[in-house]
This record gives sequence, C-alpha cells and structure tokens, in this order.
Amino acid sequence: YLDLVVIIYFLLESVLKMIALGLIVHKGSYFRGLVNLVDFIVTLTSLVAVVVYFARRSEDVPCISYGFSKAMCGIQWLRILRVFRLLRATRITGIYTTLSGLATAMKAVVTILLFSSLMITAFAITGTSLFRGRLYYCTDPSKNTRHECQGQFFTYPTSDLSCPMVETREWIKYAIDFDNFGASFLTLFVMITQEGWPWIMYSGVDSQELLDDYEPQGTRHYASHLSAFYFIFYMMALTYILYNLFGGLLITKFHESSLTTLDLDFNQESLLRFALTVKPLKHVPKFSCCPGINRWFQTLVNHRVFKVIVFILIGINTFVLILQHHEMDEEVKLAIYWINVTFTLLFAIETFLKLVAYTTPIYFGKTWRVFEFLIAAGSLLEFFLQLTVLKHGSYAFSHIVSSFRSLRLLKLPRIYYILWTVTKTLELLPWIFALLAGVYIIYSLIGVQLFGAIEPVSIDLNEEFHITEFNNFGNFIQALLLLIRVSTGENWQNVMYSCTEYSSFLKCHNTTCSEQCGNNFAYIYFPSFFFLSAILVLNLFVAVISDKFDFFVEDHSQLNLLHLKKFVKLWSEHDEEGRGTLPYKELLKLFKRCDPPLGSGSCCPLAVQYKRLIKLNMPIVMDGDEERVSLNATLFALLRVSLNLGQRSKSCRFLGVCTCVL
Repeated sequence: YLDLVVIIYFLLESVLKMIALGLIVHKGSYFRGLVNLVDFIVTLTSLVAVVVYFARRSEDVPCISYGFSKAMCGIQWLRILRVFRLLRATRITGIYTTLSGLATAMKAVVTILLFSSLMITAFAITGTSLFRGRLYYCTDPSKNTRHECQGQFFTYPTSDLSCPMVETREWIKYAIDFDNFGASFLTLFVMITQEGWPWIMYSGVDSQELLDDYEPQGTRHYASHLSAFYFIFYMMALTYILYNLFGGLLITKFHESSLTTLDLDFNQESLLRFALTVKPLKHVPKFSCCPGINRWFQTLVNHRVFKVIVFILIGINTFVLILQHHEMDEEVKLAIYWINVTFTLLFAIETFLKLVAYTTPIYFGKTWRVFEFLIAAGSLLEFFLQLTVLKHGSYAFSHIVSSFRSLRLLKLPRIYYILWTVTKTLELLPWIFALLAGVYIIYSLIGVQLFGAIEPVSIDLNEEFHITEFNNFGNFIQALLLLIRVSTGENWQNVMYSCTEYSSFLKCHNTTCSEQCGNNFAYIYFPSFFFLSAILVLNLFVAVISDKFDFFVEDHSQLNLLHLKKFVKLWSEHDEEGRGTLPYKELLKLFKRCDPPLGSGSCCPLAVQYKRLIKLNMPIVMDGDEERVSLNATLFALLRVSLNLGQRSKSCRFLGVCTCVL
C-alpha cells in the first residue's frame, strides 16, 4: 500500500507539471524534457505493475495459472524501471558537474573505446575459429569423448584406497567458451579485467582438436600448447596497453574538462576561492602575562634542534612499539612498558613547554596542537589507569593511545604537503562517492528483481555454484554486498555464470513467479556494472586525486594557500580588532614583513615597493574620513599580479566583476 501511495504521489506530480508546462507542442513543454519523459514512463509502468499485483492477490492464484496468460507475469518486471527515478539526483549541482566532466572526457576517449572494441572483435572471431566446440571435459579424466563419458567411475576422496566413492560420468562444457562470437567476446572481456585469465588460457591450451565428425574431445594437458601465444598476445595488446591507455586518456581529458572557464588549475582556483571567502582573524597577543618567560620558552620549542629531538623520540618510541609480538617474555613486556612510560612523560613535558610558550588561546588555536595535546593527555590517562585500576592487568593497555603518537611524523615537511593535499582532495570526492553510490543502488535494486528468486546453497556443499548464503540477491543489503565484491573483481565472472539460465546447479524459490529464476540478462548486467564501477568510476577517482596531486609534485616556492594563510595571520597583527580593513598606509609596513611571493620583504628597495603597490590598483573603502583597504580586495589584487591573471582575455572580465563586488 505504501508503494501505491508513492506511485500516486509521482503521478500527481506528473499531472501538475503537464498543466504547468504544457504537453508537447511548445518549447520547454513536459514531454520535451528527457527527465520528465523518463519520470512519466517509470510512473506509468509502476502503476501497471501494482494493478496486476493487486489483481493476482484478489484472485489468490499463482501468477502462471492466472487468466491473463503467462505473459502477464512479465509485467511485474516493469518494477525494475522504478530505480531509474534515482537519476533525478543528477539535478544536484555537484553530481551534475561530475557527470558533465565525465561525459566530456568520455567523448574524447570514445575513439579508444571503438578501437578496443574492434580489437576484441578481431580476437573474438579468431578465438571462435580456434576453440569452437573444444572446451568440454568429462568428470572422469580417463575419458576423452562424449561417447566414452558414460556410466560410472570410482573416486578416492581420501588416501584410503579401501573406501572408494562411485560417481556418475558427466560431459560438461566449461563456463567460459568460444562456441560463438557472443561467448568469445564475453570471455575476452573477462580476460581484460584480469580475473581468472590464466585459467582461461590453460583451458585453451588443454583443449584438443575436434574429431572428423566435429565431435568434441576432452581435455589433455598441453594438447595445444601453441594456443598460449594467442592469450598472451591478447593480454599484452588489450589489457596492458589499450586498457591503461584508455585510463590515462580518460584521466587527462577529465583534467582538461575540470578546468574552469578561466583556464585555472586546482591551485589557482583554490587561491581565488580563499581570497574571496576568507574572514579576518582577531589578533591574540602572544605574551599575555609574563612576556619574558613566554618568549624564552617559545624560542626553545621553535628551535630546530628541539624539533629534531622530538621527531627522533617519536621514531624511537614507534620502533619500540613495533617490537611487540605474541608470547613475549615477561621481562620484555615490562621493559617495553616502562620505556613507553618514559616516552609518555617526555612528551607530556613537551606539551607543558608549548603551553607555557604559546599560552592557552594560541596553543589550542591550531588543530595539530590539539591533536598533540590529546595524545599526551590520553597517554597520561592510560598510565594513571595502569597504576590504579589495572594494577594486575595487561601492559598492552598502555600502548593503545601511544601507538597514535607515530602519526605526529606526518608533520615532517614533505609528508605534511602530502597530508595537506590529501585533505584538500577529500573535499572534492563526496560527489564521486554519491555517483558511485547511485550506481550501486540502481544495480542492487535491479539485481534483486532479476536474480532474487535464485535459491542460495551452502558454500560447503557446492563449490562450483557461487550464489551462496553469503553471496546472493535475496534482499537489497545482500545484493549490495555482492556487488561490492563484484566491483573488486573477485571471481565476478563465476557469479555471472551462476545467475544465467544455463547454470547446472540453479534452483529457484517456491515463491518465484516463473519456473526459471536464472536470467541471461546477466551477460549484460554484470559486465556493464563492472565497467561502470571498477573501470570508469575508478579512473574517475584516480583523475580527481592525480589532478590535485599535481600541486604536490610542483615547486612549493610558488604561490599557494600556505602563503595566503601566513599573510592573513600577519594582517591580523595590524588589524587587531578583526575588522577586515586597514588604512592603506599600513600596507607598506605589512608588505615589508611578508616575504615573497606575496610580500616584498625588508630588503626590497622602497621605490620597487611603491611601484608594486600602484600596480595592485585596489579599491578604497571609506570608513568615516579614513581611507582603508579590505583584506579580500588586497588578496585578490595580489593574486591578480602574482599569477598574471590580468593578461588573459577570459580572466579580465571576471576580474573586473569581482573587483567591483569587492
């Protein structure tokens, strides 16, 4: 009933849009929009499926024996179309931008896709000619033909030869084959994913020539060893070259499509965004009560030798914790424990010195110092609990928080740049995660409708059937977990074969609407999902991350966000009230204190500094009778000059508009 209420709601939405926009005659009408057309078809088909469901329920008869004929049962499959309503989420700006960039990149790599398809087609035709009808085997290895593979034979599941087991001979075709072009193309696509390709190659190597009456023979080790060159050449040509070429070209084109209309890279775009949105800081005096003592301690904790000693102690402490292992001697456990306590006290002293040096407001003003304080406080708390509550407990308890101390090594200069770049990259990934989640949800819902009636088997009873109690489409959660496994490439082709009509071990639930619960649509369902999730979206992840890591491999002496943050901090020392404006005469003093590339430094000639100030051409803000300049306008003018944005024709219009706004 809830399903019916939702369908009626969407039907009313469609009717209201038809009234508001019109039907189809004029531009912008309802049926001229692709999204509206999909919505209407989905709503209409969902309504038909619900009507058929209530009709069956009222008669209380199975679907197959119902009077509408067996074909009416297929109407229930129209429910699958409802999942496409999730495509309405593409109207969200972030997802739409990601899809637009991906679509632009795909237009550029469509030639590679076409060329790859032609190459696979050529190899598929060759494979059909070479291995058509040859990939069969008898469960009794001593029999090579279909006529011989009859009756029963003995097997010995254990090493005891007095306990044989009788089994029936079966003539079985491999799950993968080259019997026709479609099967060959699918097999070669599976090889591109590098999942199980050695087994496919060995199956071809062990295959034998057909008999004179085109009767297939069984397998024999290395019966056609030259066939290995076919598979090896294919893997080198398609997988290792074209597949990586496709990924590289997709990444490159996505980088180009992600550039703004100003042709700015990630670093320049981040700088402009920061300049336009940054808020002024309220200056906190460095030395509040005892300036002499604070200054001395600050000199100590900022000294290079002090920092090097701290990093060495962190490294030694991490190495000591690495030495832990199972079944250690009590003496070793006790030694590691007291060494860790010693380091805990040393780092607690370090934290105390920094608190005295910076004072409480400044110390807790940085996230990194808060992290250091929490590690030190947590380690002391562990030590206190070990001495009081857990006197006879395990020494391992004192190592839990201390093990996170090694993360402080991330503050090393080069590593810190990587960490900073990763954090900036993570800000841009949510929309890709949303796009990937949409693919998973849509395919999970379709999978439940298509393969939900397949009865799973115990993994201990049948190792050849891959729809088990752990991997099945019985409900949405199970389908989602199975698709996550498929996207990792873990044995995904066998899951696909288990869902087809030709699976030997396929069984259906008694509640299924049809006598056959397998579906050959699996040959389209699984490859398309693997292409979207594991190939396309994965390369999209790599494209976004590599685009942002371009900044890491570049010269860090160039202008970046760290320079802008330092400039804002120096600005706060001149603008102690945090008003966001300064008298324009103060700018010269500020630029002298700030090093290049934003400032001029104290050694720069005065004439050069005045010339640079004039070149900035910043707007003046009147505050009473005093002429002042704003922080955002100053940063924007500095970026315009430092990045030479004024020389670009596309940028000039944008700069003029933004300057007026500021």
